[in-house]
Amino acid sequence: MPKKLLWQLYLSFLLITLLSTLAVGIYASNALKSFYLDQLTAELEDNAQLIIKLLGKSVSEGQESKIDSLAKQIGEDIGKRVTIILPSGLVIGDSDEDPLRMDNHAKRPEILSAIKGDTGSSSRFSRTIGLDMLYVALPIQHDGRLVGVVRISTSMLAITHTLEKAYKRLAWAVLAMLVVTALLSLALARRISRPIREINRGAERFAAGDLDHRIPKPPIEEMEYLAGTMNKMATQLNERIRTITRQRNELEALLSGMVEAVFMVDRDGLLIWANHAFGELFKTDPIALRNQPIAEIIQHAPLMEFLHTCIRSEEPSETDIILEKKSERFLQAHGRRITDPEGTYTGALVVLNDVTRLKMLERVRQDFVANVSHELKTPITSIIGFVETLRDGAMANPEKSVEFLGIIARQAERLNAIINDLLMLSRLEHDAPVDSVRFESINVAQIARYAILTCSDKARAKDISINLTCPDDLNAPINAPLVEQAIINLVDNAIKYSETGGPILVTCHINSDEILQIAVKDSGVGIPKEELPRIFERFYRVDKARSRKMGGTGLGLSIVKHISRVHNGRVTVESEQGVGSTFTISLPVNRST
Repeated sequence: MPKKLLWQLYLSFLLITLLSTLAVGIYASNALKSFYLDQLTAELEDNAQLIIKLLGKSVSEGQESKIDSLAKQIGEDIGKRVTIILPSGLVIGDSDEDPLRMDNHAKRPEILSAIKGDTGSSSRFSRTIGLDMLYVALPIQHDGRLVGVVRISTSMLAITHTLEKAYKRLAWAVLAMLVVTALLSLALARRISRPIREINRGAERFAAGDLDHRIPKPPIEEMEYLAGTMNKMATQLNERIRTITRQRNELEALLSGMVEAVFMVDRDGLLIWANHAFGELFKTDPIALRNQPIAEIIQHAPLMEFLHTCIRSEEPSETDIILEKKSERFLQAHGRRITDPEGTYTGALVVLNDVTRLKMLERVRQDFVANVSHELKTPITSIIGFVETLRDGAMANPEKSVEFLGIIARQAERLNAIINDLLMLSRLEHDAPVDSVRFESINVAQIARYAILTCSDKARAKDISINLTCPDDLNAPINAPLVEQAIINLVDNAIKYSETGGPILVTCHINSDEILQIAVKDSGVGIPKEELPRIFERFYRVDKARSRKMGGTGLGLSIVKHISRVHNGRVTVESEQGVGSTFTISLPVNRST
């Protein structure tokens, strides 16, 4: 497990200090010991020189008893052991022992040095005394000739005691130095590690998304440069993220606001992103279904095949797809594969444009062209045929001429009715927008009576009664001629499709939502449920043969629809085959709505 930088620095500093202190302590102790030994050795040399002067010629003359007595006296006076040795190693005088019982000293190192004419010194354990001793030996020369050696020695116990005291003081000094150094090392380690911790905390805040945070400048030049670089990086990264976020939000807003369904899958076929239109098209929540298999979401074989085509092809693909056959949902699909900068396939993007309305409008246009052509062609063909018949000699027969002219007149009236209705539709759609239509507060009951009166002859011909239920004081801001025409069209339509003797009910009222509702109810043949969505189209007929036989133009209900729209309202129908139909015009009373 990695350790903190603080403790790594601290332990490193402490170890270096400890080793340095130990080295200094060892060196100091050795130097102190050498100093004391040198001082004591110098003192012993001085004593030895003095003893040599006191001995005079007694060594060269062989006065052994005098030499031994003098050694004992001098040793007692200076408190040190004095030994006089001949060049042969024979001891002839000693301050502490009887020379006759002492071993030959010729092999002793300090004696060997002195015999060679040098000052000899050594320290060792003395078996005779049982103590560590320091020995210093000097040659005794007479007339340039070596006549003996004087050796002076002293116990090292005093030096040991002195060194022990010095070592204790040195140990306490080293310990104090270690404590102070440890504290200083800790402070120094903290001073070095604190900026690094600040930089680390700043990096963590950057990683957490707080790119507005700035790392304070450390007092160390290298770390100051590092902190400045990281702050600069955070600023640039913040700007880039904001730019990317803004662009992403703009793109998502654009894609979400599109009426086309857009979705994207990754290379594993999982849904990465889809807009709101996609959710509405497939009745799903695109956000909740992210990272789900697209095949489980769509479950539409032709669309999945198109997606696979997009994945396989390097060029954009497009096709037409019928999403729902029963409701005839038509889609235009556009898609292409997505690759990264290295050209590796990463997914696919598909745009689905719902063209159902366009298809329906195209079908309506085609039906309109076919219907208007058929509606106009039938009376024109009839007129041309009878005119040619009259030219071919039928005019000579007065009865046939009158019959044929009557047919020609009826067909001409039918043409005139079709043209008039088409002109009215044109005016309603183009020449009479809602803002240009004049609305006045008109008595609705009176308009309804006028409309019923207009249709009364056709009603009496089929023994049909028309009843009106409307308050006499019901007034509403409407365009009287247009509303009257709408009621006439609905009542005329009800008469046409009602059986002889069937009643028709016209009701007018204002509901709680301040909507004027004018309803025309009949007990006629009714309308099949599947035909209801198209009955307000121009020239659309449920029973084409019966409609033409009754003289209708096929534009009446379309006119009613456009009159309702001019009033900012709508027309609806409820019908059941064999029971009858109810057409309701709903017009807002408050013009602001």
